[in-house]
Amino acid sequence: MSMSYMLNHYLKQSHIPYETISHKHTTNAHDSACTAGVPTRHLAKAVILEDNEGNHLMAVIPASNKVKISWINNKLGG
Repeated sequence: MSMSYMLNHYLKQSHIPYETISHKHTTNAHDSACTAGVPTRHLAKAVILEDNEGNHLMAVIPASNKVKISWINNKLGG
C-alpha cells in the first residue's frame, strides 16, 4: 500500500524524517513490519476514525500501539 498524499505532505511540511520501505501485501501491521524487516515500534500505521458527526479522522501511530478511543475523545472533546 502506498502512503497517502495527505500524510506524506504533513510529514514533509512538519519536517518529520521518515523512510518508506516496500514490502509484500500483508493483513496487519505486525506482519508488515516482519515482512519489511523493521521493528514494529519503527513502523507507523494509519487508523481511520469517524466522529459523531460523520467526519473522518486519521490517527498515525506506531504499529506496536493500539488506538485509545477514550484518549482521543478526551483530546478532541468527542
